[in-house]
Amino acid sequence: MEKRPGFLTYNDNAVHVIPEPAHLRYTSSVYVDLADYALADTPDAEPVAAELCRLFGLSGKGPGRVLCGELADAPSPEAYSISVRSGEVRLASASRRGMLYAVETLKQLRAGTWLREMELEDAPAMAIRGFHTNLASIRQLDFPGVLRLIDEMAKFKINLWLLEYNHCFPYAGHPALHGALTFTPEEISAIEQRCKDREIEIMPLCQCIGHNGHIGMHPEYSHLFEPGAKVVGDMQLCPLNPGSFELFKDMAEQLMAAHPGGRYFHIGADEVRSLGNCPDCAEFVRKYGKGKLYTDYINKVCDWVAAQGWKPVIWDDMLSHFPELVPQISRNAAIMYWDYWTTSDPSPFFIARPAALPQTADISWKDRWNELDEPERTITRLYGELTDVKECLEKTPGMKQILPYLGDQTPRWFNAFPFFDFYKDLGFEVFAAPSAFGNTIDDLYGLPNLGRTCKNIRLFAEKCRKSGGAGMVTTSWYSFPQETLSIGIIETAQNTWCGKTLSPLEQEETIR
Repeated sequence: MEKRPGFLTYNDNAVHVIPEPAHLRYTSSVYVDLADYALADTPDAEPVAAELCRLFGLSGKGPGRVLCGELADAPSPEAYSISVRSGEVRLASASRRGMLYAVETLKQLRAGTWLREMELEDAPAMAIRGFHTNLASIRQLDFPGVLRLIDEMAKFKINLWLLEYNHCFPYAGHPALHGALTFTPEEISAIEQRCKDREIEIMPLCQCIGHNGHIGMHPEYSHLFEPGAKVVGDMQLCPLNPGSFELFKDMAEQLMAAHPGGRYFHIGADEVRSLGNCPDCAEFVRKYGKGKLYTDYINKVCDWVAAQGWKPVIWDDMLSHFPELVPQISRNAAIMYWDYWTTSDPSPFFIARPAALPQTADISWKDRWNELDEPERTITRLYGELTDVKECLEKTPGMKQILPYLGDQTPRWFNAFPFFDFYKDLGFEVFAAPSAFGNTIDDLYGLPNLGRTCKNIRLFAEKCRKSGGAGMVTTSWYSFPQETLSIGIIETAQNTWCGKTLSPLEQEETIR
């Protein structure tokens, strides 16, 4: 009697794979049962042999074979192909990572041990597809949860993890920094190994100046910090105190040793809010300005990181705070441009950070924000008092360099993510950084505003591809349950892998 799969589906052609493959064609309505197939003994099968046997119960003999081989003319190292025919199933890729991706796709396509006859070819639209996690913020994320998170990123073909430990790392020689959330050295080693097994590159993050309240709150380190921080999280190391740089180097070296062989090392450097507070820094600022105080220190940090064999990465907000000084930043650095609010192009606002331009929506929207669609309507309204953007642009030092990137509809409308091309044109490697959560001022009944964050991720991915960015890393900062991270991971995977940012309905509207 002929074997049948024993299931009915509403529409066999509507099987969804995330991220969506580049090309998937069902060649017939026939299903084959791999439980009757044997895994061919080929060297290329080794990376996935155990998983294929676990998934499909492959026998040592049978009427068909499962073959794994090398894809000769692969468009990228991560490209892979799958061919399912009666009698033979073939997986091919030019790399171990691509072979693992082929298996992850099979997991979503299979029905038990059954697969429909098909031809599939797939490759990513973006080389670096990343996700960020601040382990100290997501307090429920224990060691088993971290391992589950790594597995989930791998399932959806995320290949870079921006890993921010803060006080979760067991820094040797700094027992005061250890707490309830600190992992053991053995757990750190297991995290490193799990990422290697899943082909996920780790980009460690160690804050070199700001956001170091987890250190500054301890009296033995207080002499390294600027006075005047209003919030513990904003505590900032003094850039002129030699001990600040030595502390950073000590911690960075330990992170580098825990995650060897990486390409990128993130030094933070964002939201530095106490520049010039101590007497020495105040005198420096009086002579040379806050911008030089910041850039001199950041360049020293970047050049040291580069000397260790890593490429330093910095958040961009302080650079856009002093746009006239961006050309002076070390070209050893890559820039991670973050913007959690822009969801349309053109946009009624842009994220401008200079002190003289605190708001990013023009005063012409006053009492007219209800003319906008969501989520722009809510965002513009929540900004509160609006600004005469044209006047501020003219008065703000360095903003003349940015004007060509804002578009010809300013000040009412702005090109989306204008600093991206500004940084690129200065010769920097640039990453896009949207957010899975953003911040929390427009939460909806205690839930993240996913309508905003998902549109933000899609639009930023499109900008990154069109402008030739290095890749995209979606951030997550706040203490929501771990399960909420899944939306950001899936949205990032879809828009960085398959390269489609518009739904069929949105595409139709664009054509109109």
